[in-house]
Amino acid sequence: MLPEPGTEADAVLFDWSDMGLRPLGADLYVLPQVAAMMHGYDADALAEVDEVMFAGYLDGLAEAGWSGDAEEVRPGFAAACVIRSYVLAEVLLADPEKRVRAEAAFGAAAPELLGRMRQLRLYASQLIRELGL
Repeated sequence: MLPEPGTEADAVLFDWSDMGLRPLGADLYVLPQVAAMMHGYDADALAEVDEVMFAGYLDGLAEAGWSGDAEEVRPGFAAACVIRSYVLAEVLLADPEKRVRAEAAFGAAAPELLGRMRQLRLYASQLIRELGL
């Protein structure tokens, strides 16, 4: 969505490529994944931005008309983070061709990517402990 000409409003991009039938909050997993894999955020840094990221997600839901309980959103987010953090290693690094593409996409060699995945998993584990699971 482009702003009206002559205004200082921001353009807004909707990425529908990951849309589907999932638990509420599950689509948010991509933000910590990108922060860890592309920018090298460690588990502590992911936890620091979590509050802002999650609050923004809840604000977006409210702006879209959702009026449910915020407590229903966190488990879907946490589960998606855990599942995706483990699947990522299997998908990207198990196959040599996919490993080369992952290294190019994330701008790091496989050993560095494994370290980044470990940080993502540590963060995801913190989310699960937070939920008492």
